[in-house]
Amino acid sequence: MGRKPKEERPDPRWAARADDQLIEDLFDFDFGPHMDAVRRGKRDDDDYTFKLLVWFARDRENMPEWALEEIRLRFLSVLRGASWREAFPLPWLPAPTDDEIRSHTENKKLKVGWAVYRVLCDNPKMSVAKAAAQVCEAFGVEPHYGEVAYKELRDRFWIGH
Repeated sequence: MGRKPKEERPDPRWAARADDQLIEDLFDFDFGPHMDAVRRGKRDDDDYTFKLLVWFARDRENMPEWALEEIRLRFLSVLRGASWREAFPLPWLPAPTDDEIRSHTENKKLKVGWAVYRVLCDNPKMSVAKAAAQVCEAFGVEPHYGEVAYKELRDRFWIGH
């Protein structure tokens, strides 16, 4: 009996990267309306972060302020201890589990807080209570929950309105 030949495996460095054609296709993609709809919760997109980064790489000079601010805040979260996978989830990397990061309740509170923050960025004169009321229906929570979630997020990441 001879030795079994070693199985050919793809280089793991390449297995975890985006397809070049996908990136090239996205260089022709009209990011503005799509990303704005995703950001406002009107459209779902599992590749949101990936598209945000391609948009930044392709055309950062013409990106709206909210998109640049989102990237800036994600970098700040890494500097404050978040993992890169948490701050910049990419479709070809496994999503970090709740056990690796935080509980389901904490994750929901962060999502609600960020959604309130985005509404406030678009409407700087709007009160936190009104922004929370606008967002919370989509998450199935009370507006007070949204206010608390936003205030905790604001205090944690030094953002403010």
